[in-house]
Amino acid sequence: MAYKVLIADDEPLVLIGLQDLIDWSAEGYEVVGQARNGKILLDEIARTEPDLVITDIKMPLMSGIEVLEEVRRTERPLPLFIFLTSFEEFDLIKRAMSLEAVDYIVKLELDKKQLTDALQRSARRIGELKGNDGGGHVVGERKLLQDRYLTRLLFSMDSGQLDTRDVGLDFEDDSAFAVVLVTLPSLMAGEDGQKAMGLYSSACRLIEDTASRYTACHVVQLDLGHIAAIMPFPAKAVAGYRSYVHSAFKASLEGLKNYFSLDAYVYCGPLVDDIRRLPESFAKAKLLTTMQNTGEAHILFFDHSGSGDRQEPHLDSALFTRAFSELNAQLLTQGIQTLVQQMESLQLPRIESIDLASSILYLAKALVPDAETCLNGIFASQGNIYSYRCLYQAYDSREVAAWLRTFCKGLCDLFTEKRQDYRLQTVQRVQAYIDDNVSKKLSLGMVASIFGYSQNYLSSLFSRYASMSFVDYVNKAKVEKAKQLLADPNALVYEVASNLGFESPFYFSKVFKKETGLSPTAWQGRLKG
Repeated sequence: MAYKVLIADDEPLVLIGLQDLIDWSAEGYEVVGQARNGKILLDEIARTEPDLVITDIKMPLMSGIEVLEEVRRTERPLPLFIFLTSFEEFDLIKRAMSLEAVDYIVKLELDKKQLTDALQRSARRIGELKGNDGGGHVVGERKLLQDRYLTRLLFSMDSGQLDTRDVGLDFEDDSAFAVVLVTLPSLMAGEDGQKAMGLYSSACRLIEDTASRYTACHVVQLDLGHIAAIMPFPAKAVAGYRSYVHSAFKASLEGLKNYFSLDAYVYCGPLVDDIRRLPESFAKAKLLTTMQNTGEAHILFFDHSGSGDRQEPHLDSALFTRAFSELNAQLLTQGIQTLVQQMESLQLPRIESIDLASSILYLAKALVPDAETCLNGIFASQGNIYSYRCLYQAYDSREVAAWLRTFCKGLCDLFTEKRQDYRLQTVQRVQAYIDDNVSKKLSLGMVASIFGYSQNYLSSLFSRYASMSFVDYVNKAKVEKAKQLLADPNALVYEVASNLGFESPFYFSKVFKKETGLSPTAWQGRLKG
């Protein structure tokens, strides 16, 4: 289905030029309306409910920015906005980007490539917000699953049961990978509350959109002061990967500074030849953060000749994954106590202690629902103006240990309070995933891995909260879909079985008859009358 786009400009020639510049349907869009001023544009947005608006930043009656502000008051994520600007409108562009406009194009530079590139970036973002499968069951569900998967890879939590394609990531087979860590010092120690969260989200989007113009880039949110970018490089690009990274992040740093007044530093880990070795590149990128940047060295690359092989204390990722995924207070307490003892016995330096604690923080933010708000509440109740980011103000390992104890107690209290509601929500989210991926082979192990749970835990949740087993729910969903397919009198049973991921028509018939009391052939015959 094509995405709907509205075009607005007070110059008729610009409207005509935009309409004729490209084949909109070939780009996956349908132009559903035009507007010559801001008030008409606002009315057209209400009437047509577009996915994307391309508008002049200045227009009669209401400016493009005023329209965007009015739309954002509805708290709906769509439509996205692309602004058409003049060279001298930089302050307006900055304001538009702070309101999360997806892109801008200078009118005098507008050509087919610029427009199609902007549309492709917008389509990716619209897909994330709608759910790429068009189901709309949970906003950005596929993006959420991809982020979970990549976070688990970064922290060595992947069980090996999933392939990147299972979560919609399609890398070339010969790709090498690098992890780029971006730090935002002013967000770690300055802004707080909702404004900081908004700036952080905008920074993540800007980095992903800007870097993607140079090479593939998948951004993973860590905490308000840190962003990880996972960058795949096909074999033909490996030799020049540093050039790609430098160009991509030079442009990103300029965007962060110009639009959000944010200073940032970039640390690129070494290339690894397998996506499951991402933790190695990530560790080296984190090590680079201990080096002081001087002059123009805002982008640093790991040098194998440096002292990059220090041995880090052991972090039991599996234990913390279970604790956060299952909201298990006992496991979390056990893990934090062990970690604090390890820090004290090894007499870890400040930097290593913060690195260890921040790794746990990143896991919590990836796996605990609404973690940002929860963590802000925990540390705000302690009277700390920096919220959980006070970790980065710790003077030594003892203060880091104190931070970990506060972190642990606050989350344990939350787990006790929210556990039952969260379990029910988990089952509902997994059910929605099954419903929207019913054509796939859906094993308990694969789905548990996608959501970051153990098989036993997910199985027990289904038995308790879904009133049926995981396998029974999958079979029920597949049979419901099969009924729809068999309504076509020309549908063949073996094709329906194959389309729904059954290993054989015989097994499909067995499952179908168990659910309906009839074989697929008999069901189809009854429909024919």
